[in-house]
Amino acid sequence: MVLTSDQKKYLEHKHQGGLNNQKGASYEDYYAVFQIVVYARKYKKSLDCVFFQTQLKDSFVDDLLIVYPSQKKVYHQLKNTKRLSWGEVGVKGDLAYDFCCQIQICSTIKESFVLKLVHSLGTQAAVSKIPKSISKQSRVEYFEYADSLEKLILTSGKFNKSLRRIAAQGEKATDDELLHIATVFLGLWKRKNTTQQVDLKKLVDGAIKCKVNLSIYDNVSISPAFEDYLDSIEGLEYYLCGLFFYWQIGKMSGACEWTDECETAILKAKPTNKWELIELLSNSAEE
Repeated sequence: MVLTSDQKKYLEHKHQGGLNNQKGASYEDYYAVFQIVVYARKYKKSLDCVFFQTQLKDSFVDDLLIVYPSQKKVYHQLKNTKRLSWGEVGVKGDLAYDFCCQIQICSTIKESFVLKLVHSLGTQAAVSKIPKSISKQSRVEYFEYADSLEKLILTSGKFNKSLRRIAAQGEKATDDELLHIATVFLGLWKRKNTTQQVDLKKLVDGAIKCKVNLSIYDNVSISPAFEDYLDSIEGLEYYLCGLFFYWQIGKMSGACEWTDECETAILKAKPTNKWELIELLSNSAEE
């Protein structure tokens, strides 16, 4: 598809408008976090082959692009509005027009692609019925709006579920732990120049550096000698999950990222009671 001068002006205006509205666009950012945690779990073996990009230039469906390891591309248009309709394929500025033009572009360059409209109007919204001429390549997804991540975790079942699936604690994870995961990914996302492609591995690696414990990594382990030592501490309950060591003694509990160095340091110090051990574990958590 060759763009006309009129279409080029339309896209320039659309792109600039998207850039101007990018700051503070919480709906778009929260949806990006949702997609990040979904695909981090789905493609945990090929994180560096999944890419995210926003505000695509010379694209009619331009809010978010996700590229799969297979090179299939999913173009997203996100709409957090009280009124929304597809309009007409032949009317410039209508959603149907944008989707039709994007289909023509992707088909011309022989991309493997899907177009997706993401909206906050509810599952029964009129936009759920896609115009027939664009229905083969288009999808509609409902993603609810909330004015904070905390509220979204409480009100959106699929957002909550996606976070639990990636949390090392799984179903045992508290809402505070889920909020921590989402907040860290949101911060990492907003610090990136997402108008350029960002690979998923960099986002996940950034979360690990922020001590976010994720299920996509194998559980750390301890040596039999260290296990025997821990079992000798009266009242100590512990387990390893993901990259962390979790402990509890009475009403006191904690967790720390676990490494071989942690085990070596504790065995070297040889704490003789639970209070000395708690101090060492607490120090490990603060490092």
